[in-house]
Amino acid sequence: MIKNPISAGVRSIGDQFSLLSWQGANAVPSAITAAVLTLVVALLIAMWPYGLFAVVEDLMRTMMQDTRQSMMKLSLISKMPYAMTLGIYFCFWLPFVTICLPMILIGWLGSFASK
Repeated sequence: MIKNPISAGVRSIGDQFSLLSWQGANAVPSAITAAVLTLVVALLIAMWPYGLFAVVEDLMRTMMQDTRQSMMKLSLISKMPYAMTLGIYFCFWLPFVTICLPMILIGWLGSFASK
């Protein structure tokens, strides 16, 4: 089962909250850290639906690849239902990849710039 990648970030920040020390001189830095962590959690929660779009996009792309591979060994007449299925998968996949495209491009540019 594919899980939303943003959920792991929310869980790990929850662990960071338990490590804060509110005693003595650590109270002010802990308050600043807690404010920043709260802001990050709010941003991750706002981005959580985007993680679902990425999961659906990956699932649909995988289904299209599987359908294309199973079409390779069939005759032309037997390929017709698979071609229709591939078209339907593409129509479902297109809105999700359109939503995910800006983040895909940002990730590609980041990996390109780091090389």
